[in-house]
Amino acid sequence: MSTASREDAPQDAQTEDAATPSAKVIKRYSNRKLYDTDRSKYVTLDEIAKMIKAGEEVTIIDNETKEDLTSVTLTQIIYEEEKRESRMPLGMLRNLIQTGGTTIQDLFDRSLKTPVEQAQKSVEKSVEELRHSATQIREAATRSVAELTDQAKKMLRIEERKAEEFKKALTVLFDHLDERLTDRVEDVGATLRAIDAQAEKHPEDNRETYRTEAKKPLAIVEHSELLRARIAKLQVQVAALAKLVEGAPAAPAAKPSDDSAE
Repeated sequence: MSTASREDAPQDAQTEDAATPSAKVIKRYSNRKLYDTDRSKYVTLDEIAKMIKAGEEVTIIDNETKEDLTSVTLTQIIYEEEKRESRMPLGMLRNLIQTGGTTIQDLFDRSLKTPVEQAQKSVEKSVEELRHSATQIREAATRSVAELTDQAKKMLRIEERKAEEFKKALTVLFDHLDERLTDRVEDVGATLRAIDAQAEKHPEDNRETYRTEAKKPLAIVEHSELLRARIAKLQVQVAALAKLVEGAPAAPAAKPSDDSAE
């Protein structure tokens, strides 16, 4: 269609309100021309098709009777497009002819709406099944966590008893070791004082020799070094235990020596 100039537009076409506040009103005149009241110009079917494709709301009305011609015009647009390039399935076109008086809406319901609704129900069923499965998985995971928590609590209670027993055993052991060391210190001190007293009775030239020879059986130096070595090994094991508590990898525990301190 040719587009007329704005001066050729009917006077009343520029003043009437649109059919709906949000829709663009296109008026159709007796000469079959289409007039866009929003842009105040004549438009073609192709231009109306572009408006609709762009998402615009378009209403076509008869200028004289005010009859709504939107459906008729849109059908004409579809017809013109089909003439240029067939897009509708051949089966649907046959159905349109065969159904005769049946409306396109009825055909749409049978051909498209029902399958879409069935597909929607199938999707909803699948979603519900997935939701149910997710619920079961969540409940199973919750049970597993609870079971693991109970097992961990039992293990901790066992470990607490072991720790308490270990503490008591260490207390007894170190109390005994403390008593033995105290007795040993007193014994060695008394022996050394006795040796010094005897050495004073010897001549001055033989006094130190007597002290040295008399102290040899005591093996004080050897016993002290042995005790230090055992304490050092204990410190390594204590450090390994501390690392375990702190979450760091534990160092290999040193094997206890077969030697024992007096």
